[in-house]
Amino acid sequence: MPDADYWGNISGLITETGVKLDLATLFRHNNEHIVPIPKLIYIANYLLTSGSNTGLIVYSLLVGVACTLLLLLLAKDILAGTPPRLLLCAVLFRSRCSAPS
Repeated sequence: MPDADYWGNISGLITETGVKLDLATLFRHNNEHIVPIPKLIYIANYLLTSGSNTGLIVYSLLVGVACTLLLLLLAKDILAGTPPRLLLCAVLFRSRCSAPS
């Protein structure tokens, strides 16, 4: 995690002895927000890749592709007769789903 941007999110969840998952820590405020899903993603990344940013990149790409496929699936009836529009939407959906928030 470059520049320790999210250290507050995982403090108390990832300790020197490993992962300590409890509801109080999972739902603790960070910067006035409750963010349990990102915390779970960081824990999974820690367990799978020892905290490598590569794991977060792979996760982001997979979620972006899933968003694209879901949006195209939901819009297939509208876009079925217009292949150029379908292609354009695929590109736009993909770029929007993977854009940083």
